[in-house]
Amino acid sequence: MADTYQTAKAIAHHVDLVVAHLAKNIGLEPAIMRVMDRLQIVLQDALDGGDPADMALVLGPGGTEAKLK
Repeated sequence: MADTYQTAKAIAHHVDLVVAHLAKNIGLEPAIMRVMDRLQIVLQDALDGGDPADMALVLGPGGTEAKLK
C-alpha cells in the first residue's frame, strides 16, 4: 500500500509541475484545462520519468499536443 501511495504522490507532483510550467505561457486556468484534456499523456510521461518542463512544451502553444483539438 505504501508503494501505491508514493507512486500516486509522485504522479500528482509531476502533474502539478507540468501545470506550473505551462501556466507561465498560457495562464493558470488554461494550463489546468489543457493538462486535464491531455491527462493520459501527462500520466504516461510521469510513469516514464519524463521531465515536466518538456511535457509543458508539448502541451503549450506550438506543441504537438496543443494542435490535436
